[in-house]
Order: sequence, then structure tokens, then C-alpha cells
Amino acid sequence: MLAIVMPIVFIVTVVGVFTTVRGMINANQIVEKVEVAIKKDIEIQAKSKDFGEVMLVWPKSEKAKTYFVERLEKEASDQEWESLGETQACYWHDKTTQCGTEYEYRLLIAGEDKDQTEEYAKSKPIKTPENIVKLISVKASKSNFPVLEWEKVNYAHNYAIYRREAKKKKTFSKWKEIDTSDQTEYEDTSAKVKIKYEYKVTAYRTYEKIRYSGLDEKKFKSIILKKIKKKVIKKASKKKKKNSKKKTYVAKTRVSSAKAKKGYKILGNSGVTVDQMVRFYNKSGGKYPSDVYKDKGAATIEDFCKLLYEICDKNGVRCEVVFAQVCLETGYLKFPGDVDAAQCNFSGLGATGGVDGMKFKDVEEGLTCQIKHLKLYATTDPSKIKDDGSDGRYNRSLLGKAPYVEWLSIPNNPNTKWKDGKIVTGYGWAMSEKYAENMMSLINRIKAA
Repeated sequence: MLAIVMPIVFIVTVVGVFTTVRGMINANQIVEKVEVAIKKDIEIQAKSKDFGEVMLVWPKSEKAKTYFVERLEKEASDQEWESLGETQACYWHDKTTQCGTEYEYRLLIAGEDKDQTEEYAKSKPIKTPENIVKLISVKASKSNFPVLEWEKVNYAHNYAIYRREAKKKKTFSKWKEIDTSDQTEYEDTSAKVKIKYEYKVTAYRTYEKIRYSGLDEKKFKSIILKKIKKKVIKKASKKKKKNSKKKTYVAKTRVSSAKAKKGYKILGNSGVTVDQMVRFYNKSGGKYPSDVYKDKGAATIEDFCKLLYEICDKNGVRCEVVFAQVCLETGYLKFPGDVDAAQCNFSGLGATGGVDGMKFKDVEEGLTCQIKHLKLYATTDPSKIKDDGSDGRYNRSLLGKAPYVEWLSIPNNPNTKWKDGKIVTGYGWAMSEKYAENMMSLINRIKAA
């Protein structure tokens, strides 16, 4: 019998996708045309968040095994697509963006063979916020040094303070970074009298040891310190006046009991072993998040404690202090607050009131930043700690401000500055007055394990 092959006739109308297709075509051609047409309407949803970071979300492709994320800087001279990485999820968090910059994103998809890719979707252009620091004032302090005050920039990890000085013929020297601070006030104690200085402050965040800074304010504030004449104080008469009233002096700053009594040193030889930390953790009832940390360098609590001990030993920081802080800040690694376990942030660095704080690529990087920051607070010798990028919140003004655990409570730190019963400049780790008390309770329990 002779088989007769007849062509199949389809009439397809896809509303809002492409024009009506009529004629003699096979089923495969229709599927291909529909896929191409739908693909043109797929868009990456790009949203700027936190300090200029960009979150990308897109619909799932049934035939994609891998998504390749690329970025184009709209104002760049080369105008080339930059590869950011690959993922199997339907989202991407771009933390390597510069402030005040317009970007466009696109996705390439691949099946089993990653070398065979095709374009899947694009985003509309998105511009990141400028995050400009507004310098409120530059005034001379009572000790005759410039004091800078500026407005807070949300989600900034730190601020860089820059200074330049006037030269002849109305010219200035080059801008020089003189310090960093996590406060919104700074006193320049290296300034000299009779020199005109200009200042600017830049906000920045740190990701994988790289700074991503906000834009500069176009108007700079200046100051010239005047030479203060010394007042000649006459010696008081030795004769006592009758019916003279005694003067009462009120302290301008709150005096802490921690100042009178030195406490538990942060620096020194560790007072516990790895086994003691593990025993304490297992007795606490905490469930170690091995599913999160198995790919981040610490699959078990034993691995975690061993890594913590090694980094502490290398930096001369007592491991019982660090481990107690880890347990206190993370709720025994349960992370009930703003910080997520995947951030590898074990001490609440940068996390304040709904802000999730700093993020690290693995357990070692997170613990290193925490330990280096504690060392910065505890040491008074600047040669023993340098800004190598491992401490994303490094600030020279914190040097030696909390050598004892008891001083980690900001209200109880004798270096904290007060005015009218309120904290003006705080030094320490946390605002809770019982922070150090809770730390010491944990330290004693770890040592007894």
C-alpha cells in the first residue's frame, strides 16, 4: 500500500506576542517561533538595594540548566558586557556595583553543555544611588582641632575622611585620606594652626576586601585654626573669705565603674581548648548549621572551633572571648535576628535595627574580621595591627578603646563621650549595658565545660 504524506496546516494566533502566523508549517516551527516571541517579552527585574547593590530576579526557563549573568556599564568607554558569574537559581545579588552608575543586565542560558549558550533576557537600565555624604559643619573644638560632623548614609559600613591644605596662588594640595570612622563625627588632631584646610567625607561599603564608595560632595567645607593666646591665671589669695560657699563641680561625662576596675583582658593566651568549646556548644542545645557551612570551610562544630582557635592564636586574642561573643550574638549559631547564617557574620558587624550587616564569603573570613576588630579595640600599639583589608570596619580612632571585655558595653566604656545624659560618641561593641555581663557569664561557663 502506498502511504500518502499530507502536510499539516496550522493557523496560529498569539495575541500580544507576535503577528498571526498562517500557512503550511510543521509543529516544531510553531514551538520555535512562539519561544522566540515569548523570550523577547521576558525581562530581568532589577532593583537597587542597600548601599547601591542590585538585586536581579527573573522567570525560570524550563530548558536552562545554568544562567550566566552579564553586566554592561552604560557610560563606560569600551561598552563591553562583563561576566559576573553563573547560577542555577533565578536571582542574582550584584554587590560589585559603583555608586551613581547606570547598568544594564542580561542573561545567557545553557543546557547540559555550558559552551552552547543563548540570550534569554535583559533588564531595563538601572542607576545606583549616589550616596553622597553631606558635611554639616567643620568647627574648632575646645582643644583647637577641627571637628567634622556629617549626616548618616544608610547601609554604609564606614566613612573615609579626606583633607587637603591651601598652597600659594590659591591652589591646594592633593586630597589625602587621613582616617576612617564608623561614626558621624571626627576630630582631626593632626591639624596645625594658621593653615587653611578643606575637608570631604566619603561613605563606603566593603565587599571581599574591596571598597565601593559613594560620590563626593561638590562643595567642600574649610577651616583655619587660630593660635590661642594663653590666659594668665592669677594665683588665688590664701586668705579665706568668711561665709564663702563651696563650689560643686558636675562631671561632663559619665564615669564608668569599668574605669576604676580593670576587667577581663581581650588579648593574651587562650584560657580554653577546642574540646572545651565543643563540649560547651553541644551542652547548650544549639544545632550547628552544617548544611550552610559545609561549603564554607567548617562542616562541623569541631571544624568551626578549631578554625576560631587558630585565628585567635595567630592574632593574640583569647578564643574564649571570641567564642562567647559568637554564642551571644548569634544565639548559639541559630541567627534569630537580622543576620542570616549564610552571611558568616558571627558578631553582628554592621547589623543595626533591621540592617542585616556585613557579609563574608566563608567562615574563616567572617571570624578573621571579628577577631581583628576585637584586636583593634584591645591593642594600644598601632604597629601590632594594620589595615590589611581583613577588618572591613577598621578605624584608627578605635585603637585601644576597649582592652577589656567589660568595656565592650558602650555605656560602660570610660572613653564614651556624654552630653546632657546622652551619648555623643560611643566606643565599644554594643549599646546594651549588660552586654559585657552576659559575655563574662558565657566565658566562665565555657571555661568550666
